Amino acid sequence: MSDKNLALFHMGQIGLELENLFLNLIDLEDLKKKKKNQKQEAFRSRALAAYALFILADVSPKTAAEAVVDGYNDNGIDAFLFNKAQNTLYLVQAKYIRSGSGSPKSNDMKSFKDGILDFLNFKNKRDRFNYKFEFREEEIETATRSMGLKIKVVIAYTGSKLSAHSRNTLNDLIQHLNDGQEIAVVEDFNLDVIRSAILKRHSPQKINVDFELYDWGRIDEPHQAFYGRIYAEDIVHWWLQHKSQLFDKNIRDFIGNSTANEDIINTIETEPEMFWYFNNGITALCDTITKAGARPDRTDGQFSVKGISIVNGAQTIGCIGYLYQNGSPEVREKIKYITIQIKLIALSSIDSNLDSKVTRATNTQNRVESRDFIALDSEQERLGKEFRVIGKSYHYKRTAETLPRDNNNYELEEATVALACSSRDVKLTILAKQEISRLWDDPSKKPYIALFNSSVNSSNLVRRIEVKRKVEEIIKDKAAYDIPKTLYSLLNYGNLFILYLIFCQSDSALFEEKTSKRNFESYLDSTISEMTDKTIAYVDQYMKDNYNPEETIWNLKVWNLFRSPNNLNKIKDLCLSNTQ
Repeated sequence: MSDKNLALFHMGQIGLELENLFLNLIDLEDLKKKKKNQKQEAFRSRALAAYALFILADVSPKTAAEAVVDGYNDNGIDAFLFNKAQNTLYLVQAKYIRSGSGSPKSNDMKSFKDGILDFLNFKNKRDRFNYKFEFREEEIETATRSMGLKIKVVIAYTGSKLSAHSRNTLNDLIQHLNDGQEIAVVEDFNLDVIRSAILKRHSPQKINVDFELYDWGRIDEPHQAFYGRIYAEDIVHWWLQHKSQLFDKNIRDFIGNSTANEDIINTIETEPEMFWYFNNGITALCDTITKAGARPDRTDGQFSVKGISIVNGAQTIGCIGYLYQNGSPEVREKIKYITIQIKLIALSSIDSNLDSKVTRATNTQNRVESRDFIALDSEQERLGKEFRVIGKSYHYKRTAETLPRDNNNYELEEATVALACSSRDVKLTILAKQEISRLWDDPSKKPYIALFNSSVNSSNLVRRIEVKRKVEEIIKDKAAYDIPKTLYSLLNYGNLFILYLIFCQSDSALFEEKTSKRNFESYLDSTISEMTDKTIAYVDQYMKDNYNPEETIWNLKVWNLFRSPNNLNKIKDLCLSNTQ
């Protein structure tokens, strides 16, 4: 993806974040007579100022929005807030740059600098500020008279970096304010910082748990770890409160029915006293592990764990939780007395890959498929976060849940197919049709990295999947009728090749942010249908001209046709020259 398209994508995410937080909170009363686009521009700039305070000062969206003073005669200051708990005054200028590149103008920085100096002498300079400042004169006086006050000069902008001229202006201001002691600092709240804040805000929350561990032991080197027996009743409480969030670092969620899971459930129901002997136990990664008290006896101990994530044992926990919720009172009673072996490892900065290594090494109880290890890939995690930012879900772990197929839910397999068919490499389309698991064999090598890489984002992936779904819908409708043998074989064996041809005929710009949502939806609703009908008709005719459906080995020939890159590339070239 080009830098320009990437910047536009990031701007789309930022726009959604600002609207979700501040749409009904930012005051625009002073802009009643302005045009709609002017109001929208002002909202974005003011919301950006509020967002900087929301993140940096750690206040509510409402408090941040009320701190905005942008408007006529604001003297270069768009928002200010005195955080009494921090004894810190935040002074903000915000510039919403639609392109996602560039930086604030140096003249704006000079105005900001002069405005801050006037603000700190508000009593004598109030005539240089608008009514919004006057309404908050008491807050200004409290802040400027506070002993030990810290000042944060915040420049919030959707660009890459400040110009040297702007940086010099701000440095001069800081030097003037500090005068030998550190009072003021600059907060460069740029596009990268904003993006990081958004991703962090939409990342899963840390899970903290307290429990009792029996017959426990401890290891200190090379990484701190505790082990012992835990009662299933404690596990039930974790499941009821957190469900699949417990498995954020695991390669899959609870997958429901499987041979191993049936065995786990059968043991609970028929031989609960043998559960500890039969079960492989649980492995958990944690930020910190703390034992209460200093009693040397290791028969039992009370533990407090922060940032827990189950990396092996998701099926054990899921089965126990499922039975507790759906089983009879007798089964619930049995669960109370079951103990499970658990191993808790504290993550260490010594080895940043420890979590991935432990996850890979411990997953042997249920059969692990190649797609399960894709859940460890940072690109999948990034896409999951980006989807959450735009209010959608991207499911890249295997799960027992029946996932709805709608405009809010997308999953790994259809994402893989969409990316393979839109790659313009027919070999990847063949793999997606014949043996999709080979596309996930090794997340560090091709073909996987040819599909999932930094050029893929939630926006362009959603659009590709929407095209896939639309073409599938058209094919399904055609296949529902009593149709000739050649057409039936094409729709059955060549469905992904048809999708591949549709992507070949589509301008790649359609999937990027520079194409508006409205234009893309128009393309999806009208152009795709006609294009798919023509493509199917052409390939169907090609098959009639070159293959005899009455041959006894007809199905084998068709099967081989859609496995041959050379034949499919030939059809592609002929199709594109005749349909465009």
